Amino acid sequence: MNLSILRHAKNKTNNSSFKVKNGVKNGNLIIRKSNFRLATAANTQTWATTINGPDNFKLNRTDYMKHYANIQPHSLSIKDMERFRADCETILENECEVESRIQVENISSFLVNELLIRCANVIVENKGLPRALRENDHFQRLEANYGQTFDELFNFKNTNNQNLTNFNDLLRKIKNRHGSVIEDMAFAVQEYKHHCEDSSENYLEKPMTKYLDRFYMSRIGIRFLIEHHLDASTEIYEKFPLVDQENEENDCSDKKNGFSDSTKKNKDNIRVDRFGRLEKQSVSEILEICYENARSICDNLYMDSPALELDITENVESTYPCAHLEYIFFEILKNAMKATMERCENEKLTDPPPIKVLIRQGKNDVTIKISDRAGGAPSCEIEKWFDYMYSTSPAPVLGCNTGSVMAGFGVGLPLSKLYARFLSGDLDVQTVNGYGTDVYIYLKNKNLDKREVLPNYRPNIQKKSFKKYGQTRKDWIGGDFKM
Repeated sequence: MNLSILRHAKNKTNNSSFKVKNGVKNGNLIIRKSNFRLATAANTQTWATTINGPDNFKLNRTDYMKHYANIQPHSLSIKDMERFRADCETILENECEVESRIQVENISSFLVNELLIRCANVIVENKGLPRALRENDHFQRLEANYGQTFDELFNFKNTNNQNLTNFNDLLRKIKNRHGSVIEDMAFAVQEYKHHCEDSSENYLEKPMTKYLDRFYMSRIGIRFLIEHHLDASTEIYEKFPLVDQENEENDCSDKKNGFSDSTKKNKDNIRVDRFGRLEKQSVSEILEICYENARSICDNLYMDSPALELDITENVESTYPCAHLEYIFFEILKNAMKATMERCENEKLTDPPPIKVLIRQGKNDVTIKISDRAGGAPSCEIEKWFDYMYSTSPAPVLGCNTGSVMAGFGVGLPLSKLYARFLSGDLDVQTVNGYGTDVYIYLKNKNLDKREVLPNYRPNIQKKSFKKYGQTRKDWIGGDFKM
């Protein structure tokens, strides 16, 4: 999807009129049509006024929720994200700061709608889960957080005080609120599984795995959009300082556009995570950093660790969310080290076999192969590795510090696969019983091909029984489908 914001040379206010050609107008944001429909989302604001606006939101909250839940999320590519940042920087370099702020705020308008759609879809789909899971305390806290986020986004969308500062503050609050989503869901499913065992209720492993794939993939997408917007808007205005406040007219313009005195004074204290940052970085350098982090944990637990043998013929670089790659590499290397050291203990080996990593760049993909000689596993166990809550280590206890352990939740490998597939890549595992395991990570080369893969939340998908969840092509939208 091409995102382009057309600026009107004669009018710099928010009421600028634009010519729309083969696109949908959303405020000042022109969203070009691509391979999915945007008309319904573009009319969201018009529809909202039919129930007399935000005054009756509490009375009609369910209707609003259903409306947004009936809209498919929009799959964005890395190319779309880079174009937004480049356009803003170009305008700023031409000293059109006010116009650049308007452009960022127009993107914010699109982002509010998109986040409302994604949150509503998650909330509605959760209503189809087993009752015992939904009544779990961890799950109810998670569900309440999504509901509060939906309410705050909707109220912001319908407020008169829509400026970039307030929007970014809201996004930071939302990000912090959902910081424990993975742990909350993991504990909720863990306790639900124990409930099924105690009550002789059938725990549906496959439907639960498929549901969690959708839930976590949606969560990755929501956080990625938030982090990228915060990173881009913060970095742009740090790179190009705001106008001097000695000019009273410019000072008033700053406040009008959302850049208050407090924002200027506190901008050094604003921390933007790397989750949404898009940087062209060396794949091997990221991997070596992850190896050192995993090795320090391994050394603490086993007093030794496998060496790293890196096989590269060129410095392969890729524009990719660094935090995604870091998560994938760290989890794979951590698992390989743990399995290797356990084999050394069982077989009384003094020198741990090294972990070998091969990195190659082809015409379409970047491939990373991580190999260990930890003894492998029977082929029938590979499928279990991607089931959530499956782990060979004791499950973590609520309230305990799990930062120094090497395993336990059972979500590391499934989430790594989702991070790889989120932007149309993939992760595959091959094992040789009695020898070792190879993990293949595939990343797209072209930024246009790095497109979000997201759950499809069409009404007929949502009405499916939890027991009948499937992994067919129509259950997902976006980039290359490999679920």
